[in-house]
Amino acid sequence: MKSANFLKVPIPMCIWVAQNNMEKPFQTFLHLKMQYRNGKAKLSRIELLGLCQVMGVKSPKTIKTHLEKLYELGWIKYNKKADYYLINSFERIRSSYDWESRASLEFRYSEIMNIYGLIGAAIYTYQFYDFWRKVKREKIVRIMGRTYNFLSPSFNFREHFAPVATTGIEALYEISQSKASRLKKAAFKSSIIRVKKDYKKLEYSSAEIKLMMKYGFLPNYIKQKKGVFYLQLIDLVLPTKRIRKRPKLTT
Repeated sequence: MKSANFLKVPIPMCIWVAQNNMEKPFQTFLHLKMQYRNGKAKLSRIELLGLCQVMGVKSPKTIKTHLEKLYELGWIKYNKKADYYLINSFERIRSSYDWESRASLEFRYSEIMNIYGLIGAAIYTYQFYDFWRKVKREKIVRIMGRTYNFLSPSFNFREHFAPVATTGIEALYEISQSKASRLKKAAFKSSIIRVKKDYKKLEYSSAEIKLMMKYGFLPNYIKQKKGVFYLQLIDLVLPTKRIRKRPKLTT
């Protein structure tokens, strides 16, 4: 088996995987794409053992279970006469699922080992770009006391953090907030995205804040530091990768 240095992974595919809890079969699929660049694989017992070793899987049975799921999805096919597997191209899969977007991210082999970090990076990077597209279109966007705008035509949004809420991801993709949060943490730990907390200083006394929280005028995300109260805002995200769009996804 021969691995490539990186793989261009479609973002819509990552979103679908998160929606359907298919992370582990997807990880096996990406390993197959990395190792068998010609799209064909015998997957003999020795090769399965090799996949187990590089993926950190204890038994070939686990890989076989993933292969069965990938076969059901139509991501791989089996040629019984020639006794080898055909690994479908990203473009063919994109077409069969009717995913319109051709946006993708490049991942190194080592990054595939943390499949949750990879998927989290894809989702949050896509939402980062979507946020700044909205700012460019609407000129000014206000979110929870923060104002975002394009300062000039030469403004490089890729150097500036953007708010990406787990509530937004849940609303857009039906991925629970708890899972969206776990994916964000995994992507952060893999250093594929940067994340920082954002706080707004509150000019109220302790008694006033307690009353406002009691009657629903303030959320429960209040932090106190040295006698000063802060409202915790949406986490800010900055990707370390750029979205790539190609006329065709052939691998």
